[in-house]
Amino acid sequence: RRRVARELHDNAQSLVLLSRMLAEVNDDPEVPASIGERVEALQELARGMLEEMRRTSRDLRPPVLDDLGLLAALEWVVGRHASFGGLDVAFVVEGPPRRLDPQTELAAFRIAQEALANAEKHADAEEVEVRARFDELGLLLEISDDGRGFDVSTPPSGFGLTGMRERARLVDASFSVTSGPDGTV
Repeated sequence: RRRVARELHDNAQSLVLLSRMLAEVNDDPEVPASIGERVEALQELARGMLEEMRRTSRDLRPPVLDDLGLLAALEWVVGRHASFGGLDVAFVVEGPPRRLDPQTELAAFRIAQEALANAEKHADAEEVEVRARFDELGLLLEISDDGRGFDVSTPPSGFGLTGMRERARLVDASFSVTSGPDGTV
């Protein structure tokens, strides 16, 4: 993920260069107006692609995760869902926090990110709680919502739950889901 994020960043520089070149063409008084309109459309397309690449790069490996750790990254993603998703999200930390190995932090972050997205998109939840509990064994990350719930015995149709389960398995963590009409944990 880190390598892909770096590649996206590096490729973004090519789009910046392309945008500058297009701007030079567009500023040339000898360029016909019809070409200028097409160049402007290409500039807009390049700007959109650049922004999408930057967003994808950040989402692949948020810099806050490496720079400040899991708790800061969780605060960031909770804030994004509270601001843009319309969820009332509480973030609770119990026990003395500590850094975990990078793969575990990334897995925990992605699991929380997916659980928040599921609460927002599928559960019609209004309130979500993200709880990070540190103890001598490590971290217990619990995300609960007040959404409509689902039947956990039915195989998931998308990749969300499967991806969360797989991420937990890759770092030798356990993963469980309980759900009912009053919400999901």
